[in-house]
Amino acid sequence: MWEKERKGVIEMKKAETIKDLVNSLDPNPISTDENMEHFFVDTSEARGADAIAKIEYLLKNGESKNKKFLFAGHAGSGKSTELFKMTERLKEQYTVIYLSISDYVSFLDMSTVDVIYAIFKKMVEKCQELGIKVREELIKNILSYWQEEAIISQTTEEELSLEGEMEVGASLFHIISSRIKSFFQQSYKVKCEKVEKAEKSLPQFISFVNIFLKDFKDSIENKEILIIVDDLDKMAEKEACDIFKEHTMFLTSINANIIYTFPVFMHYNPNYRYIMMNFDESVILSIIMINQKNGIEYDKGIETLETIVKKRANENLFESDVILFAIRKSGGSIRNVLNLLRTASINAGMRYESCLEPPQKKLVTMADVGIAYRDYKNAMQRLINRKHLAVLKDIYKCKRPISDEDNSIIMELFKTFAVIEYNCDRWCDLNPAVKDYLVEVGELEAEELK
Repeated sequence: MWEKERKGVIEMKKAETIKDLVNSLDPNPISTDENMEHFFVDTSEARGADAIAKIEYLLKNGESKNKKFLFAGHAGSGKSTELFKMTERLKEQYTVIYLSISDYVSFLDMSTVDVIYAIFKKMVEKCQELGIKVREELIKNILSYWQEEAIISQTTEEELSLEGEMEVGASLFHIISSRIKSFFQQSYKVKCEKVEKAEKSLPQFISFVNIFLKDFKDSIENKEILIIVDDLDKMAEKEACDIFKEHTMFLTSINANIIYTFPVFMHYNPNYRYIMMNFDESVILSIIMINQKNGIEYDKGIETLETIVKKRANENLFESDVILFAIRKSGGSIRNVLNLLRTASINAGMRYESCLEPPQKKLVTMADVGIAYRDYKNAMQRLINRKHLAVLKDIYKCKRPISDEDNSIIMELFKTFAVIEYNCDRWCDLNPAVKDYLVEVGELEAEELK
């Protein structure tokens, strides 16, 4: 199950005290069955579209086999939670192999080889979990390939002993998994050299992966395989272009249904059209809309975010308007709402602990959330500089991104969440923290704000 594969998972309970809020407002994705049952909220109407339903429909009804999807969305929009909910609905038809790429490698030096090797490592672990065996010849071929290409060799005495036995089963799966882990853990310089070698022969390795997949599929009759590669959306532009543009054929040549999360800012990259041509569909999970394009508040979006908070915490723990303030300043990001309220609850808890005579009824106050928002606004302020101003002002006025020569500024602003795209009608606005900052420094007139 996916919940065993997520690191640092917290079994939440609805908060009834301020101390409880630290856990109940944890902004990490919901990724256990129990948490999903108690805390998941359907947000599709507030987003203006159901991106996950579209992927499900295409998986079930598309003509081609082994479909490849790009799944994008702003950080904190709820992609991982939505993917988990989808796998629960599809578990009777699909064997799901989920991996977070951040569990394996750093985003700063990620390569296509890393992605392919991480997928294979997770496939091997899934086989081991399900008790599936593969052909001894295939395992030997993979180990020989690594050895001959000087990519990965033996790493421990235990592996040497296991390899000497050459028994198909858990021991060989352990060798494969350990070898890939050792590949990820090499120094930057050594790993770069190995990646260069591995890239040249990656088609050969992918042929091994596809043979492995065939054995896997033969062992799970009447089920398809669905691989989800999460957290690729957190990559920088350079790495994203290298993986999705320069080496896209490797991502799409694995014979399974695969969903790759994808940086939302890459939709404005000049190479996006070419990238998209190689995938079956590109789907965006829209951020939850809290204001309409005309500036009027969107009640459904606000109600949806309120429901998310009130499922996690007794609303009586908050002073009047604290939750609404956090929602209005979040830009529609679920993560931002939870972070603002969680930080506010920490501020409140520290204040009451230092109080000689704390009141009987302890509340998270507007002052507490105001401090949390101030800190968040300061963090956003550090991401804005002079080169961004003209673009930010244009977006504020017309609600659409104005392209620069190579869209580099637009992509940077999307990456930092300084600019938010609402995909129901595909329009943009400034992050409320950025907007407030620009008013404070005189770059926007206060009366311009709606």
